Formats: sequence, structure tokens, C-alpha cells
Amino acid sequence: MGRSAKKHAKHARKVLAFYRLAFGLEKPYQLILHGGFIQHCLQQKVFFREQLIELHDAAVTLHVTRDTRQELRKLGPSHDGAAVVCKRLINLSYDPPTDSEEDE
Repeated sequence: MGRSAKKHAKHARKVLAFYRLAFGLEKPYQLILHGGFIQHCLQQKVFFREQLIELHDAAVTLHVTRDTRQELRKLGPSHDGAAVVCKRLINLSYDPPTDSEEDE
């Protein structure tokens, strides 16, 4: 690991420690991935699952929303690889708040 990578890893550990203390985050971390992130990782041939585990220094559970999967399908054949990867991840359902819930 190079000098810059060590510095980056140290900074990431400090930030995670802050969030653990301030918000009570616990391992395994649950991450919601964006379709653009997955597509970019595929284009650059980056194994993001292993990289995220290494970065967080803990087990991570990867999630995508139904909207992300639909967006990737609408983007067409250029994003088919990312859509296939999304099928293998845990899907979250998201129900946006209605107007009556926002007023409360």
C-alpha cells in the first residue's frame, strides 16, 4: 500500500469512527448503491464489493432500490451489465412520503 493509500485509509477510518459514535452505526454496514456508481465500476473493471469491504474494514451489505434497477433498464443496452449486477444485490423498496405525511 502506497503512502497516499495509507493516508486515505486512515482518513476513512476516522470518518467512520465519528459516524459510529455520533449516530450509533454498527457493523455490518448497509450501503445503498447508485446505478451510475455500479456502471462506472464495471467500465473501469473495479471489484467494488471487495473495495468497499476493505475501505470500511468490516462486512458490508449492498443494496439497490427498485428505482435504480428501473433507471438502468431505461438507459438501454449500454447499462445492461449494471442492471445484471443490481439483480444480484438486495433490493430495497422505497415509498416516497405522501403530501399528508409531509405536513405532520
